[in-house]
Amino acid sequence: MEEGEGTCAETYDPAAYGCGCESAKAPENGCGTLCSDGSEIPNPDQLVIDIHFNEMSCRDFELKSLFETDPNECVHYNAMGVICGCPSNEPHPEACGPLCREWNIMSTYLPNWYNNDGNESCEEYYQDVRYLCACPQVTTPPATCGKLCQDRRICEPICSDGSEVPDPDFIARRESCQGWELWARTEVLQKFCPFYHMTGAMCGCDNEPPQDTCGPLCGAGDILPDPDKLVNGQSCSDWDYASRYLPSSYELYQTGNNGIIRTCSDYFDRIAYGCGCQSSIQLDGCGPLCKDGSPVPDP
Repeated sequence: MEEGEGTCAETYDPAAYGCGCESAKAPENGCGTLCSDGSEIPNPDQLVIDIHFNEMSCRDFELKSLFETDPNECVHYNAMGVICGCPSNEPHPEACGPLCREWNIMSTYLPNWYNNDGNESCEEYYQDVRYLCACPQVTTPPATCGKLCQDRRICEPICSDGSEVPDPDFIARRESCQGWELWARTEVLQKFCPFYHMTGAMCGCDNEPPQDTCGPLCGAGDILPDPDKLVNGQSCSDWDYASRYLPSSYELYQTGNNGIIRTCSDYFDRIAYGCGCQSSIQLDGCGPLCKDGSPVPDP
């Protein structure tokens, strides 16, 4: 085996045990079953996510627990047992205690020292969770991304260089820039990360446009005649940022083809035309709504 992969026993014994091989034995100093009383997991096929963002079935988490020999990790499997429905597991005396909603189990069954190298207080460690779960008396978004936030976040900060948002209270796409940073910290789908990179640019961050985008809405060198004009429910300025910052494979906007921008022309030509871009093509469509070519009285 390659260096750093562990021994054959460490790698394959849990799999052999899980597959029913009689020769495979769980170590006596392992963390044991998820249910502290040794009872069976109520729903072994249930998929659950741990504090490290690992998603597995309860059966697989128990398999890892049986072969885990680091005593500091046993508290982790005690908490996972509760998530998996074990009725007998006890809260940890050094835990932070209940927060609210789904995270109550993590904060009640994991001691504050677990996965907390920065020795953050309970308030600091769970600050983002308490805000997003709308815990009582928590009304202000945390200004910084703490240890738990850094471990779990998928998307980079909206200011890609890690700098502070220039104007946290500025409203971009109906949300404050501080709000966008908070949502970026807690995003769970990788495919949406380009959107937060784009909103960071809208918030004044020095974010460079990706290479695989459609470029400026009105073409290189041209400017938007009316950035505030609304076209298809968004301002032309918002459309310009989307054209310059969202990769061609981005799937947030529904375009009738599973949300994928097949070609820049298919996706943005009509928008550019509606925004009055000088470089936009003359569309071969049904013509204006008013047959005499006059402007729509109430657009």
